[in-house]
Amino acid sequence: MKFLFDLFPVILFFVTYKLGKLHYHLSEEISSYWATAILMAASVVQIASIYLMRKKPQTLHWITLAIAIPLGTTTLLLREKIIFQWKPTILDAAMGAIFIGSLWFGERTMIERLMGKAIKLPAQVWRNLNVAWSVFFFACAALNLVVVYRFSYDAWVNFKLFGLMGLTFVFAFGQIFFLQKYIVEEELAKKAAENQNTPPAA
Repeated sequence: MKFLFDLFPVILFFVTYKLGKLHYHLSEEISSYWATAILMAASVVQIASIYLMRKKPQTLHWITLAIAIPLGTTTLLLREKIIFQWKPTILDAAMGAIFIGSLWFGERTMIERLMGKAIKLPAQVWRNLNVAWSVFFFACAALNLVVVYRFSYDAWVNFKLFGLMGLTFVFAFGQIFFLQKYIVEEELAKKAAENQNTPPAA
């Protein structure tokens, strides 16, 4: 549910574009501008709804908003839809830079800050995992530009939702095998601690 909530603006962008073009028979340009405006509004609503739930928006939410508003506004003013197509590249490059930067700034890497409450890992493993995510973000940033300049706008809209989401799922799922050893060790350690704290039967 959290993953879907984070994708909320992108999903609305996709649905608005497809409805405009296929159902209301709008041109590709007009559909893309409507979709861009909806994504900008959805990004603002997303932040507001988090505050209404008395929670704090994550870094990703703020970065997304900070990129979506200026790029979306420029796209609508100049009527150049390709400007907004750079959004995934800028977002992923920014995330990659943040992850790499966390290797030298701060007490913990970015991936440990995000996952540290769920699993305990050695410091070097956290660093390796952090580098892997950074490389993944930079690869997605480059891949987005390939799709932008080599394929149609329709193809890019599909890639923006399904392609990037699918790659993220595959990459994250692949890490389960890498982390399985540490997950098992943590479970065994928990069971051993429970057994030590359990009083002997009378």
